[in-house]
Parts: sequence; C-alpha cells; structure tokens
Amino acid sequence: MSRSTLLFSLLGGLLWLFAGEALAHPEGVTLSSLWVAEEGVRLEVVLPDRVVLREEAGRGLGDGDGVGGGASLLFAAVPDAYSVEAGGVPCDRRGEPEIWTLPDIGSHRYVVEFSCAGASTDLSLFDGIAAGIDDSGHENFLRYSAAGLERTEVLTPERPSVALSVAEMIGEAGRPLDLRLPRGETLSPDPMGFVVLGVEHILAGIDHVLFLVGLFLIPMAWRRLLGIVTAFTLGHSVTLGLSALGVYSPTPWIAESVIALSIVYLAAENLLSLRRSSSDENASVPEVSVEPTTWTPRGLAGADTRAAGRRWAIAGGFGLIHGFGFSYVLRDLGLPADSVLASLAGFNVGVELGQLVVVGLLVPALVLVWRVLAFRPISAFGSLAIGLVGCWWVVERTLL
Repeated sequence: MSRSTLLFSLLGGLLWLFAGEALAHPEGVTLSSLWVAEEGVRLEVVLPDRVVLREEAGRGLGDGDGVGGGASLLFAAVPDAYSVEAGGVPCDRRGEPEIWTLPDIGSHRYVVEFSCAGASTDLSLFDGIAAGIDDSGHENFLRYSAAGLERTEVLTPERPSVALSVAEMIGEAGRPLDLRLPRGETLSPDPMGFVVLGVEHILAGIDHVLFLVGLFLIPMAWRRLLGIVTAFTLGHSVTLGLSALGVYSPTPWIAESVIALSIVYLAAENLLSLRRSSSDENASVPEVSVEPTTWTPRGLAGADTRAAGRRWAIAGGFGLIHGFGFSYVLRDLGLPADSVLASLAGFNVGVELGQLVVVGLLVPALVLVWRVLAFRPISAFGSLAIGLVGCWWVVERTLL
C-alpha cells in the first residue's frame, strides 16, 4: 500500500470514527440579548426553526399565509412579533430585521432595532413568539444591557412581557446610557465583509499557518508547489462548505486535535526525509536526479525529493480537516439568510487570499535563508520546532 493510500485511509477512518453530532439547540429554549442606548434598542433572538405557533397566533403575526413550524413562517412573524415601549410609548422599528441562518443548531438569529424616545426610562418588552408558541414549557432567556450593567429575565408563554429596569441600572452604574448601540459581528456584513473575515481568520490561526510552513520545509519544483496549494484549497473548501451549511461536521475539539496531529505528522515526515537523504549521502548512494526547483539551496545535492512527490496528498487530505477548523467561526457567527452562498464564497475567497499571503512570504524567505545557510539545518530546526508545538496542542486539545 502506498503512503498516499495509507494517508487517505487514515483520514477516512478518523472522519468516520470522530463524526460528531451537531451541537443541538436546547429543547424549548430561545436565547435573546437586548442592548439599550440613547439612540434606541437592539434585540437579538436565537430562535429554533422547529418552533410551532398556535393557529390563532400565526394569523396574527406576519402575513398570515401559513401556520406551523419552520423558518418560513418565523421569517414573516418575527418583524411584528416583538415590541418595545419606553414609558408606555411604543418604540418604532428601525430598518428591516436582519436574519442569520445557524444550521449547526437548527436555528436562526433575528436582529431587530427600535428607535425609542426616552430610552433612559424604564422599558417593557413584549415577546409575541413566546405568547403564541404552542409549547407551554418554552422559555426565552433574555440578557439585557444598559449603562454598562447586565441583567437577566425569562419570558414564557404565560409571561410574554417583561419590564426592564433601565432607570435603576443607570442609577446603580452612576453613568448615563451610551450614545450608540454596540456594533458587533452579529450585524450582517456584505459578502466583502466575509472576505475580510476569511483573511483575518487564517492569518490569526497560527495552527493553519504552521501547517503551511511544514508543507514547504523541503525543496520542491514550482509545479509541485502549485499542486500542493491547489490540493489544500480543494480539501478545505469542501469541508468548509459542508460544515458551514450544517451538512456535516465533527465535534470541534476532535477536529482541532487532528489539525494539531497534522502538524506533528508533517514535522516527523520532514525529519525522516532529512535522515534518509543524509544516510544516502553518507553511503555514497548515486545521487537521485533532482528536477529544477523553486529554489537552489546549498546542500540540495542528495536531498530526498521523494517526500515532495506526495506532499499534494498530505495537503489535500489534511486540508479536509483544516476546512472544519475554518468553518467554526461561521458556525458561531452564522450566515445572512438572504446571502448564504455569497457570504460563504466570500469567506472562502478570504481564506485563499490569506493562504497566498502566507505562501508568498514564506517561500521567498526560505529561498533566501537556504541559499545562505543550507537547507538541512534550517529544515531540521523548523520541523522540530513546529513538531514540538503540534505535540503540545495535541495534549492541550485532548487531555487539557
């Protein structure tokens, strides 16, 4: 059995063995956050798609075109389901609600903003979904923030409205409300925002960067370098899409552990390759013909270039695991319901751009250092360093 076949068999076994159930949204639970500022109120609700409204409630919410569970009804119902009053005066809804899809937990996040005159007075919130839900045990856990303080409430079908003690919180904090609502990641960026997010994610993901470093710590031809980049791109693009769209994803800690193992594997193969080339040279084995390389490091004669020949398989195989790692930021954040595919594509493009930045900086740096200092000591030191870091991550992500 070839090493490439063995590698793919190992990866397939890991995927099968460690296939995890998606983190399920707690049964009968809605999670809500509410922020209060001088400019108004923002309410964010994570609502399970399986929520079922009573027939009379369904007719009273949205366009009344249908009643029952599922996101389609909720899309129509949510804009009219929540209302906020300030000092007994209804607040006006501002703009259109944002809707984010969270397939990993079978839910959607809804973001609704209101303009309130006198937001520093006590507010009241009415949850029309809770009032109309066909589940007496359903609970909406609400966390609300004002003047730097946080408090919690629970809304239920029997208690769908709640008073929010904003004036008391201002007095306790000894400071006024913030002028503006906080602007976080939960507000829908356009697809270009996801491109930026993808670039930031791979550049900040040191484990992904070290994996790329390990891939190129041996000499190789230009066509092999391009093949490795392409294989890694294809591998992680497939699993990034599967995970972000909620089709399949392993348990996060397991995927992160296998990502750490991929770094250890690369480091070990690099060191073994160096050992083989050194043994061949010492035994006066006829030099293997070396194809024109991306670089011409000192001491390349006698280098074991066989490892470069299967790097594409390692990049593509472990790329499948790294794709799951890339996807977790999207699973936490969600994707805008009106531009799921465009946002996912934008994020993937951002990851590719970040990957090209890493490779574009790494390869010239290796060319320079190898030509000056010879590749064996640099490759050995680099491989040993990333291998030790990978070993620590394996322990940290499994045992600690």
